[in-house]
Amino acid sequence: MTRPRWSVVLPAFNEARRLPPYLDDVVGYFDGRGEPYEVIVVDDGSTDGTTEALAPYRDRVRIVRQENRGSNPARNRGLNEARGEFVIFCDADIVMRPDMLKRMQDALDHHPEASYAYSGFYFGWKHFRGVPWSPERLRRQNYVHTTSLVRRRDFPGFDNAVRRFQDWDVWLSMLATGKPGVLVPETLFLCMIDGKSRIGSSWLPSFVYRIPWRLLGWMPGRVKTYFAARDIIAAKHQLYRMPDVSIVIVVHRESLDVLRACFDAVFAVQGVTCEVFIVDNGANDAYRDEASRIGAVYIRNGENKGFAYAVNRGIERSSGRFVLLLNPDTVVPTRAIATMVAHLDRDRDVGVASCVIRYPDGRLQESIRRFPGVIDQLLVLLKFPHIFPRLTAINRYMMADADAMKTQDVNSIMGAFMFIRHELIERIGKLDERYFIWFEEVDYCKMAIDAGWKVRHYGDVEIVHHKGHTFGKQ
Repeated sequence: MTRPRWSVVLPAFNEARRLPPYLDDVVGYFDGRGEPYEVIVVDDGSTDGTTEALAPYRDRVRIVRQENRGSNPARNRGLNEARGEFVIFCDADIVMRPDMLKRMQDALDHHPEASYAYSGFYFGWKHFRGVPWSPERLRRQNYVHTTSLVRRRDFPGFDNAVRRFQDWDVWLSMLATGKPGVLVPETLFLCMIDGKSRIGSSWLPSFVYRIPWRLLGWMPGRVKTYFAARDIIAAKHQLYRMPDVSIVIVVHRESLDVLRACFDAVFAVQGVTCEVFIVDNGANDAYRDEASRIGAVYIRNGENKGFAYAVNRGIERSSGRFVLLLNPDTVVPTRAIATMVAHLDRDRDVGVASCVIRYPDGRLQESIRRFPGVIDQLLVLLKFPHIFPRLTAINRYMMADADAMKTQDVNSIMGAFMFIRHELIERIGKLDERYFIWFEEVDYCKMAIDAGWKVRHYGDVEIVHHKGHTFGKQ
């Protein structure tokens, strides 16, 4: 018997109405391709006539019956019966685009290192766009649907004890054994709700889960169920052990003495867990050695595409609750980062934050700003502040009327020490890479405020910054 290339596993419980048209579509799809396949329907103890509805398909579909045990045991039974090189799990509510399997198969053929291919989809009318595969992001949230094409040899099966987030659970299990996925950047299928393209009664918009229900003393039942299920997955895969802060440091031809002062300070941070990413825009192997010395992840860019581009490479690898953009010519006191984390854990509406920044001789740096205007930026470019330091337009832009030692909400902050809440990044994205250097932090602060978040300067935290050193090297 010819070994099938694809195995389609369909768990079914009381699907007498939806199964016949669905099987007609699936069988017709494969018959038109002319390649060996098999469709396995696992009847999970149906009582509505599903057995009778399947009878006309016995010569084209493998039918397996078992007592009712639930969707995961049914999928695993189908997996054990499967003989194909590739397996896809499709419930009877899935409507596949005609080229779905071809597009997923092409992705796996072009990415032999990947164990599964997935895509964007519709859940009723709600569009879930595909997200590029990232192990760090997968540990924060699931973005891969169960209906993905997997290499059978790499697939561990579903955990029968997991009742919700079973797809997230299996992808995390594969991640733990070094088996990645690959995105097909298209929308390839639709999940029907009661036979219609409407939203499901169990779906809630994402902002509902970000409301601080615990502080309010009450939580909707569905939200409570969601968090309880998420806690089960988090405990199983130790997701809550993610670091507090992901520190991203972009380097470009800085002297080793300056870098060592910065790296040593980072290495000595106390009170929080951190991961550190050194992004090298200068292609200096000595930086790799310094990164290794403090246990940092070293990322080397092939060419210098600017500060924002480099920062984003670090953010893509980050898994912390917060991202700290830190200049390599800074020195951070041991408790400064822990104090910032404590502030941000308390101030949940703050998306971007910084602190008091001083020169090495103790003088204050002008690190908070109002949003720039045409006149003040023209005066800056013409160097007027060096000649007329008390110009009204410049003083307004530089917030000369503000007390830098006071905690306050501002328009923008200096990017030398810039805390960003990871939740904000997931909502508005990373830095705009069209900015090579300068104003990328202003732009990001503006995006954060426009999205309803606050930008805050904390007056009780201080760091030292050798201002100008990094820009001079860039």
